[in-house]
Amino acid sequence: MKRLSSITAAFLLATVPLLGGCESLSDALTGPLYDELTEQDKELLITNMQNTLEKARDTESGSWSNPVTWHSGTVTVRTTYVTDGGYFCRHYTEVLRVGTDRKNTQDLTACRNDQGVWDFP
Repeated sequence: MKRLSSITAAFLLATVPLLGGCESLSDALTGPLYDELTEQDKELLITNMQNTLEKARDTESGSWSNPVTWHSGTVTVRTTYVTDGGYFCRHYTEVLRVGTDRKNTQDLTACRNDQGVWDFP
């Protein structure tokens, strides 16, 4: 695996358009607290996740919040790299907050597939 500088990665990621939807992401919404999200929460989460993975430089974050449910989340890109097969991947940290007192933090990886959609292996 070859690691890229955040500036190089941001340029390369910005030059490849996002061609698909978020189906693989919505399928990946499993784990603590996800079942308590409303459809509106999930739409906000998915939009933020795709935008952050697509546009943020390493160490940058994107956030969402729903003032109706008090649910919110943050995605922070940690590193960007290219696999031996030529796929862009990003390690990131996701923080999901349900209400004001429950929080789940996960360190995850997403890789862009041939259709330009982020997959979550």
